[in-house]
Amino acid sequence: MKVDKTQQKTFSVSGEHIAYFDILRTISMFGVLFMHLSSARLAKPGDIGWGLLVVFDSFFFIAVPIFFMISGALILQSDATKQPHYLLLHRLPRLLIPLAIWSIATNTIPFLADWVHGRGLDLQAYLTALVSIVAHEAAPPYWFLYYLIPIYLLSPALKAAADGLSETAWKYLGILALLVCIYKTLWTIFPSLQSLRIEIFERLFLFSGCLCYFFFGFYLHRSKYHVSNRILTAIVLVDTVFISAATWLRSTGGSLDQSFQNYNLLFTLILAVSVFLLAKQNAHRFSPRIKRIFAWLATYSFGVYLSHVPVILLLPSIGIDLSTGTGFLISLLLVPATCLLLCWGISQIRFLCWPLIGLRWKGKK
Repeated sequence: MKVDKTQQKTFSVSGEHIAYFDILRTISMFGVLFMHLSSARLAKPGDIGWGLLVVFDSFFFIAVPIFFMISGALILQSDATKQPHYLLLHRLPRLLIPLAIWSIATNTIPFLADWVHGRGLDLQAYLTALVSIVAHEAAPPYWFLYYLIPIYLLSPALKAAADGLSETAWKYLGILALLVCIYKTLWTIFPSLQSLRIEIFERLFLFSGCLCYFFFGFYLHRSKYHVSNRILTAIVLVDTVFISAATWLRSTGGSLDQSFQNYNLLFTLILAVSVFLLAKQNAHRFSPRIKRIFAWLATYSFGVYLSHVPVILLLPSIGIDLSTGTGFLISLLLVPATCLLLCWGISQIRFLCWPLIGLRWKGKK
């Protein structure tokens, strides 16, 4: 490991555009889509196609960790985060309003489908579903956005803590997080150890999961260390193969076992960190045209996170069965294209742009 002297202005934390975040946002966006589209097909273990899906699914499990790492880097580096009024008047509404609108749409589609097919409309059940949005996500794919809300609420305090930590303190917290990940990983590899719970580690679970990735993203973003690209690439390949093989072996009973595909385990943390560093160290190698493509895709990533759920719910109505290989492949092309086109169209309409996808309207060009 050596100090990275190749940082360019596009990677600065001084308010300039950060090119490698566009790459990571794009990976995260397509990763979330892939996992949600492949879930029905993965539920039927056995054939070669299923095995290939396991490999891609194991890699794309970094999608949510990468999302929180980017969030941590952007939020904790911003001076505006120190101000609670900025959080309450700007940042939090930009998350909550689009999330609420798309959650309502997600809950409405099944009831609307019942009404269209003559099965009637249970108004009480529908209203109950809408009210439940306050308590929990409208659909499982939105779970990580609900985890982001409490982190947002804590962000002024987290920013103050992050600014006050010395390099030694950062390393100390990193070691604690690694120990918790190792503890949970040992549980997964050796299930018999779950009966030997260590209370100290149980109390340190706050250092794992989403908050862990949130802090890791900020720390890695501001760090000046460079790790060999060959080493990082090898880690990504070996880690992905290991998680895939373990998932395959655990799923031989006829049902999918995703115990090794877990955000809290050391395997996923190492994989996410390696991909983050690869993007950070190599974004400058891409041509300006490729960077513009990544920037365009990244612009609509939040909108795609939100819109892909109702789009997926509409697939059966046009005859696409995600549990089949053909249906999955068609959806893998159709859903990203539909969501991106939808978000782009929304971005062209002044009164829809901010409330639906959280973007400021810039006018037609």
